Amino acid sequence: MLRNPSEYLYSYYNQLVFNSAETISDFKTAYNLQDSRKEGLNLTKGNKMPKLLYYKEVGRLGSQLERLLKVFPLNQVHVILMDDFKKDVGKEYMKVLNFLDLPNDNRSEFPVINPNKVHRSKKIVSIKKTKFAKTVRQIKNSLGFENLALMEKLHQWNTVEKKREPLELEFRNELVEIFTPEVEILENILKRDLSHWKK
Repeated sequence: MLRNPSEYLYSYYNQLVFNSAETISDFKTAYNLQDSRKEGLNLTKGNKMPKLLYYKEVGRLGSQLERLLKVFPLNQVHVILMDDFKKDVGKEYMKVLNFLDLPNDNRSEFPVINPNKVHRSKKIVSIKKTKFAKTVRQIKNSLGFENLALMEKLHQWNTVEKKREPLELEFRNELVEIFTPEVEILENILKRDLSHWKK
């Protein structure tokens, strides 16, 4: 599933913040740090996959699809555009079933699976990474309380859905300009007019 790279990256960044893989609280600042991060600077403590923070690379959707199609022919790849998915989820779902040669399960409800989320408290998030949390898990397991799920319940309480703040217009326009060549690659491959992604 592909979407406008500037929208996708902002959503991706927010997911990294939620997962504590990104600690910079401003997307533009985090985006502008990627060159120094490639040199091993300004990395999130304990981040074992710094490439997750190379936003420009992550957003190169056209180039990534091009690479994929060097391995698999287009008739073996089903591409969905987020625009189409939002417009008619059921229709796109049926296309996936047809592509996979699966029968219709007559599903009519498609709940949102991964809405934008934030933490009520960053301190609670940090507890999960401490020796205390590890010790609690070890004691719980040794006493046979694997299903007690205290940390999981704390995580659930600490998680709330929140509408994402709009991306600052000037920075959004900058991203649109940066990723226009990638959108053009997608237009060429998919034979779709994606000019609204370049505005």
